[in-house]
Amino acid sequence: FGDQRVELPSNTQGLPTLEALTTVLHRAEQLLGGQAVSALSHIAGRMEREGTSADLGVRGQIQSESVEIGIAMHHLGALLLEQGRTMLTLRIGRSSAESVVNSGPAVYISPSRPNPIMAQPFPRQTSSLFGGPLSSSTPTQETSITNDTIN
Repeated sequence: FGDQRVELPSNTQGLPTLEALTTVLHRAEQLLGGQAVSALSHIAGRMEREGTSADLGVRGQIQSESVEIGIAMHHLGALLLEQGRTMLTLRIGRSSAESVVNSGPAVYISPSRPNPIMAQPFPRQTSSLFGGPLSSSTPTQETSITNDTIN
C-alpha cells in the first residue's frame, strides 16, 4: 500500500471521473479491511492482556502504541470525512461520459496532516445511518458530548 501512486482518470475538463472515485473507494476499503482492523485488534488485545501489568516498561509500550494508533485513526477519520464529502459531489449524469466528481480542494486534509475539526452538534438520530434500528444504549441528548464539554 504505502506510497504507491495511481494515475486517476479525469474528463476533458480535468475533473475526476466516476472511475477515479471508484478506485479511491476500493483503496479505502483495502485499508479499512486490513491495516486498520489489524491495528485496532492488536492494541485492544494488548490492553486486555497486559493493561493491568505493573511493569512500567510494558505500560510505556502500551501507551506509545496507543498514541501511534490513535494518530493513525485520526488520519483515517479525516480520510473518511474527505471521502464522504467527495462522494456527495458525484454527478452520475446520463452516461459514463457525463459522470463527474467535482469536489474541489480538500477540506479535511492538508498536505502535511488532517485539518483541525471542531465538533459540531449532531441531531439525535432515531434510526441507524446503515438501516438497522438504534440500540437502547444510544446516548440521550443529556448524556451526549457537546461542544462545551470538548472545549
